[in-house]
This record gives sequence, structure tokens and C-alpha cells, in this order.
Amino acid sequence: MKILTSAESQHRTSPKIIEFIVLHLVFGLTGVLHVVGGALLPALAVSASLRDNQSGLLFLCYFVGSAIGALLGARQQRDSVA
Repeated sequence: MKILTSAESQHRTSPKIIEFIVLHLVFGLTGVLHVVGGALLPALAVSASLRDNQSGLLFLCYFVGSAIGALLGARQQRDSVA
């Protein structure tokens, strides 16, 4: 069994910390984009001359697409870890 020096230990954990930070930043950005999408829906509806039921369908499709992508991504991640 090899005992790691502190320099070797830091070198091994550094990519994990960077990955952790990047994933959290991307997760936060995704949340902000979801919120902005909801806030821009009325302006988008006016500019595209959408009725309420059409803009509701647009938002539903956006939500369903996001949910399906999250489910498929979670399954692929689980399969790649195993």
C-alpha cells in the first residue's frame, strides 16, 4: 500500500474540486435560464402574436422536454458510473 504525500493528495483531489465547482455553476445557470424563460413568456407571446392557450402549450412543451432530458441524462449517468 502506497502512502500519498500531501502534494500527491492535493493533485488527486484538485480535478474533483474543479468538477464540483463547474457542475454547481452550470446547475445554477440552468436554474436562472428556466426562471428567465418564464419571465419572458409574456413578451414572447406578444411579439409572436400567441394566444394564451398557445403560449401555455409552448411552456408545457418546454417543461416536458426539460423533464425528459433530465430523466434520460440521469439514466445515462447512472449507467456510466456502474
